[in-house]
Amino acid sequence: TDPDVIDVGWTLVIPKARTGAAKEVPETVRRAEPEDPAAPASAPAEPATAESTSPAQPVVVASQAATPAQPAPATSAAPATHAPETSSDAAAAAEGAAPTPGWLVHGLVGAGSVLAGSLWLALVRRRAAQLRRRRPGRMISTPPPELDPMEKTLRTEGVAAALDVAFIDEALRRLAARQGRAGEPMPHLAALEQAGDVLRLHLADPVDMPEPWQQAPDRLQWEIPTTVDLAAIGPLDPALPAAYPQLVTLGLDDQGHRWLYNLEEAGVLRVTGDPERARDFARHTAAELAVHPWTRDVQVECVGIAAEAVALNPRRVRHHNASDITAHVIADTVAMIDRTREANLDIATGRATLLDDPLWDSRLLLLDAARTELTEQLARVLNDQHRQTGTVLVLIDTSDAQDDLDAEVLQFTGDGRVVLPGVGLTLIAAGLTAQETAGCAAIFAQADEPDVEFPEHPEPADGWQAHTNQAGQLLPDLTLPRDSSPTEPVTNVLPEADEVYLDVAAVTSEDLAALAPHVPVKVAQQIERDDPTLDDDVRTWFDPHCNLPKLMLLGPLTVRVAPTGKPTAAAGRKPYFSELLAYLATRPHGATTEEVADAMRIPTDRVRKDILALRNWLGVNPRTGRQHLPDSRQTEAARLRGQAAYQVEDVLVDADLFRRLRARGEARGSAGLDDLCRALSLVKGAPLGQLRREGGAWLSEGHRLDQILQCAIVDVAHLVTTASLALGDHARAQE
Repeated sequence: TDPDVIDVGWTLVIPKARTGAAKEVPETVRRAEPEDPAAPASAPAEPATAESTSPAQPVVVASQAATPAQPAPATSAAPATHAPETSSDAAAAAEGAAPTPGWLVHGLVGAGSVLAGSLWLALVRRRAAQLRRRRPGRMISTPPPELDPMEKTLRTEGVAAALDVAFIDEALRRLAARQGRAGEPMPHLAALEQAGDVLRLHLADPVDMPEPWQQAPDRLQWEIPTTVDLAAIGPLDPALPAAYPQLVTLGLDDQGHRWLYNLEEAGVLRVTGDPERARDFARHTAAELAVHPWTRDVQVECVGIAAEAVALNPRRVRHHNASDITAHVIADTVAMIDRTREANLDIATGRATLLDDPLWDSRLLLLDAARTELTEQLARVLNDQHRQTGTVLVLIDTSDAQDDLDAEVLQFTGDGRVVLPGVGLTLIAAGLTAQETAGCAAIFAQADEPDVEFPEHPEPADGWQAHTNQAGQLLPDLTLPRDSSPTEPVTNVLPEADEVYLDVAAVTSEDLAALAPHVPVKVAQQIERDDPTLDDDVRTWFDPHCNLPKLMLLGPLTVRVAPTGKPTAAAGRKPYFSELLAYLATRPHGATTEEVADAMRIPTDRVRKDILALRNWLGVNPRTGRQHLPDSRQTEAARLRGQAAYQVEDVLVDADLFRRLRARGEARGSAGLDDLCRALSLVKGAPLGQLRREGGAWLSEGHRLDQILQCAIVDVAHLVTTASLALGDHARAQE
C-alpha cells in the first residue's frame, strides 16, 4: 500500500520486462516516481524496521542545459599526503552515481579542474599568511555563506587537481634545468596532454629527449608516467623561471584527457565562434595566468574582457577599457626581440639558461575590441619573429567575416566545445562566466580580511560547551579583564605581572589580555563540575586497551575502532568511512539522510547502506549496550529536531578532549598548565589532514572546523610556551 516501505521478511515479485505494448503504470506507482525521469527521487522516510541492506540503485543525472556533459577528469596517482581511493571505493561509487551537487561551480570542474587546483594552492598560501597575521584569541575570517559553493568546489575538485598542477609545474621546471645545464635547446612545446597517469608533450618540431621521457609514437610526442621519480627528469632549480609560462587549459577530450595549450608557441590567436563561450574562455585564460605556479613572470593586459580576473592577482593581470596599451606592448616586444637576438637564443631556451632574468618576461594582450593599425602591426611582428618575443596576442573575434590575419584559430561552438581546425582536435572547452570569475576573486579577497572572534557552540549547549567557544576558550562573560582589580577570588593561567612574560617570551600585553584573563574561582569550580568524566575519558583515550572508538581529527584523519567493532565492515574503504564518521561526530544536532548524502556526495538511497556499514564498523557501545550509531529515530538529535537524524554516541574525539582540557586548564590557573600540555599531546599534525581525494566538502559549510582547531592549537601552544619560559622550563617550551 505504500511504495516507500519495504519490510523485513517480505518477498518481492519483480515482473519481467514486456516486449509488447507498454502497460499502463498504476497510479500509486506513478506518484512514487519523480516528475523528471532524469532526477533522483527524494529519499523515503526511514522505515519502522531495521534499515535496508540492499544495494543502492543507479541514479541517472541530467546535465544542465547550459553546461555540456563533461567526462570526469583523469587524475594522477595521489601521493601519501592524500588518502587514495581504493578499488572498493570505486566499486561502491559505481553502485549509484550521486546527483551533481547544486553547489558545484561548473567552470572549475572537468575542463576547469587545472584552474581549480591552482586556485586552491594560491588560496592555501593566502590563508597561511592570514593565519600568521591573526591575533591571539581570534580566528581567521571565513567566507560568507554565499561563497560556500566556491569554497566547497575548491576544497573537493581543487584539492584533487592541485596534485596534478604541482606535478606539471615541477616536471617542466626540472626539464628546463636539465636542458639548461646541458647546454641543449628547450623543446618547442605546442601542447601538453594529461592522459590519466601519463603526462604527454606535443612538440611543434621533432627532437630527441633524454630519459625518462619516452617516445610516443614519434619524435613529436614524448611522455612520462606521473609515478616517475621527478629527480630522474633533472635537478630542481628554484631560481629558474618557467620555460612555458603561458601554458593554459583548452579543455578535455572525449577520453577525459586534459589538454593545455602553449600560447607563446601560437603567437597570434583568433578566438572565434559562439560569443559567450569565446569570452568564457578568455576569462578562464586570464584567471589561469593569474594563479598558475608557472605564470609568475607573465603580464596580462586585458582590453574589454576579464575585468573580474584582475582581483585574483593585480600584479599579473590588468584591465583596460581602450586598446591604447597596444603601443606599450609593441615597444616591450621590440625590446625583447633585440635582447633575444643578442643572446642568440629562443625565448624558452633562454629561460632555461637564466643568462639574464629580466630578459625572459612574458606578456599577453587579450583583446576584445575593434582592431586597429597597431593591432595589425603587433600581429606582424609576432609572426615575423616567432619564438623571439615572449608576447602573445589573443583576439576575441566572433564575427563570421573572413579574415586574412595570419593566426592560429580556436573555434567555439554553442554546445561548449572548442575546435582547433589546424590540427583537427575537438575538446570540451574550458571557460568561466563573469559571475564565476567574480566568485573566484571574492574568495581570494576574503582571505585578506582581518581576523574575527571564535564562534560559540550552537544551542542548546550544555556541559563543557556551555562555558566555551568552539576553540575551547572560556567565554568572555565568564572571565574578568586581566588589567582589572578583581573583588572576588580568581585564578589565572599566567598569574605573574605582564612584565615577567614580556621579558622572556614573544608576547605582547594585548596577547596576554586575550589569552590569560582572570577566571573567578566560582566559575572554575562550575566548569569542573560540568565535566566530571574528563579525567576518565582522557585515561581511556591513552589506554592501549581502549574500549571505545577513537576519532582523531588533530592530524591525519584516523579512526581506531573498539573491540566490539567489525574491522571488515570498512575493508578497503576506511578513508571514506573515516570521513563519514568525522562528519557525523562534528554535527551537534545530527544529520538527516539528505544532509549526509549532500555532505558525502552520494545518492540518498545509498546513505542507509553506508550507515549500516559504519554502524557495524563501530560496534556496540559498552556504556549503553546499543550501537554507537543508533537508529536515526532513537537519537537525541531526532528528539530535538523532531525528525530522524543520525548521531554517534560515546565516540572519543581528540578535538573534543583538546577543548575540554583547554577549558579546565585555563580555569585552574597556573595549576592548569598540565592540562594544556596534555591537550597539546593530542595534536599529531594539521587538523583534519589527509582527507580522501575530493572529500571534505562539508568542512566548507558554516564555521570552518579545521581552521578553528588550527587557531586553537596555536593559542594553546602560545600559552604553554609563554608560561614555560617564565618558569625557566626551556625543554617544555621547545616541545
